[in-house]
Amino acid sequence: MPDFFRDQPTANATWPRVEQDLLTVNTYLQSQKYTKIGLIGFCWGGLRAMKACGNGNNVSWTNTPFFTGISIHGSQLNVPDANVLQVPMLFIRAGTDPSLDNITAVLDQKSFGSKCEYKVYENMTHGFVSAGANYSNPTNVAAIDDVHHTLQKYLTKILAWRL
Repeated sequence: MPDFFRDQPTANATWPRVEQDLLTVNTYLQSQKYTKIGLIGFCWGGLRAMKACGNGNNVSWTNTPFFTGISIHGSQLNVPDANVLQVPMLFIRAGTDPSLDNITAVLDQKSFGSKCEYKVYENMTHGFVSAGANYSNPTNVAAIDDVHHTLQKYLTKILAWRL
């Protein structure tokens, strides 16, 4: 996992820098004979995973080098990036996170739209799987466990589809 922030606030993690880091990691992993590389992003990283799985504005590649992306309580997810998405994604959000209805409507029209998945944890708040997780709350722990199972099932399905 590259340090996109370089020990600085997020303002320093511009898309060109993030994109270059992702390409560097991707190149290294491919040199190690990994051929199916996916991305998981939490909050801020959810949008970066979505951008990396597309070929839109400010993306230097015409075909994404990633086979899938996962956004967990992603922030600032938007229709323009959904429009240029090239591969299926899994979107997990808390009940307090913005709706994904507009993004779902766009992705449902794509050839891989049926492979995209969406899961909402209505009784959870933003960040419940990462920085905002409350491990002393059994409901939160159960939700985190369910997210892990959801990720495993999704990745197994997508890997089988993409072989």
